[in-house]
Amino acid sequence: MRVAARRRLSDNPALVQALPQDAIGAEAEVYGILAGSRQQALARRALDWVMSEEAADLFRHHAKLLLRGEREPALFPINPERASRERPAVLQRFDALMRLRAARAPKPEKTP
Repeated sequence: MRVAARRRLSDNPALVQALPQDAIGAEAEVYGILAGSRQQALARRALDWVMSEEAADLFRHHAKLLLRGEREPALFPINPERASRERPAVLQRFDALMRLRAARAPKPEKTP
C-alpha cells in the first residue's frame, strides 16, 4: 500500500498525503506456489527468497513484518461461497475492533 501511495504521489505532485498520527492498520500479504504451476522450481526459488533474511531486511525497511514459523500448507481452508456470504459481517466486525482499538489508544499531545 505504501509503495503504491508513494508512486501516486511521485506521479502527481498535486496530491497530498495526510496520515493521522494515531493511525492503526494492518495489511496482509500472502505468498505461495500454485499446485498447477508450470514453473515449480522457479516459484520455489522465489518463495525461498521471500522467506530469507535478505528479504526480511527489505520488508523491515518498508515497515513490513514477515511472519515466519513452521510452514503450514494452510492455516485453514477457505470456502469462497461462505467468505463471500460472510464478508459484510466480517468487515463490520473488523471496523468495530479497529474503532475500539483507536478509541483506547493514547491520544497524541498537541503541539503549540
